Amino acid sequence: MLDAAYLVPAFPILGFVVLLCIGSKLREPLAGIVATTASAASFGAALVTFAGLFGEDAHHRSVTKVVFDWIPSLDVKVAFLLDPP
Repeated sequence: MLDAAYLVPAFPILGFVVLLCIGSKLREPLAGIVATTASAASFGAALVTFAGLFGEDAHHRSVTKVVFDWIPSLDVKVAFLLDPP
């Protein structure tokens, strides 16, 4: 369940790319549906991620998911930090 954390920013970015590429060819309500679906999917992925954190022990509720090393020589990583509020 915690692997859905990657989808939280991915869905809005995907919606942006779709609207950027073919948004002018879509009719008015369809472009709004694409944007709303991307936002709703991101919210759903956030709920799944939250449920995954909620099911963990109190000591294991902080999870760092490293996406990639940005500057390996300086040990700078691009990562998601998942922790409860």
